[in-house]
Amino acid sequence: MPFQQGAIEIEHGSMLVAYSDGLIEAENAYGEEFGTQRLIDVASRRRDESSHGIAEAMMHAAEEWSGSPEQADDMTVVVMRFFRARAGESRMKVLTAAQNAARRTGSPRNGTEFPRAN
Repeated sequence: MPFQQGAIEIEHGSMLVAYSDGLIEAENAYGEEFGTQRLIDVASRRRDESSHGIAEAMMHAAEEWSGSPEQADDMTVVVMRFFRARAGESRMKVLTAAQNAARRTGSPRNGTEFPRAN
């Protein structure tokens, strides 16, 4: 696939979600994948929550779909919300749910060691 470059204007309050394939490829007992549409549905239902709340809900929904927190592949999601800081500037709040879960439990979800949160 050739690399494409472009630019978009990001509106105040917009959300960008980046995720690993392991999140949408999580399978239930029947071999059905969680899929992109379910991820979009979670984000849409939780749109008024914090980035953290949305990311955690996505991870929880995929784990619930599969019936187990143990997955064949890593599951990572990053939720970014864009807010107007000052005229002409934007600031981003970025959260990686997998990293926060690893910090909370002391157990890395993607093979990376994270210090335990105090």
